[in-house]
Amino acid sequence: MVSQDKLHIIAVTAFIERDGKYLILKRSEDEIVKPGMWTLPGGKVERGESLTASIEREVKEETGLEVEGNIEYVGNSEFTRPDDYHVIIVRFKAKVKAGEVKVPKEDFTDYAWISLDELDKYELIGGVKKDFEELKQGVKCLNQ
Repeated sequence: MVSQDKLHIIAVTAFIERDGKYLILKRSEDEIVKPGMWTLPGGKVERGESLTASIEREVKEETGLEVEGNIEYVGNSEFTRPDDYHVIIVRFKAKVKAGEVKVPKEDFTDYAWISLDELDKYELIGGVKKDFEELKQGVKCLNQ
């Protein structure tokens, strides 16, 4: 049995860009954590999956969109969940390649394409606004 302090969760989130605006999703009111608040597409990295493959899969599952192959690294953060799992979140930026937004109704109730100067109009999950501030500072390619 692996000790709890040795377990980590790796998650990814994505700033999905189309025509200079970014996609945010409104969490369902039925969600246990942060119901009704706005967030970025993303989720846990699955076993054997690369970070970029995880972004492509999560974006497709949560939005129906396909992203272009040039996925850019924005930054990362970490926190410890109430159940003592250490979570590392890696943030990326990607552009839409194809598709129209279709959010799964069990997870999300709405979506919006917003510009960086519209952040205050939405009740964003705590760290997401900070993440957008980091995005404003610029991105760098993951493989650099």
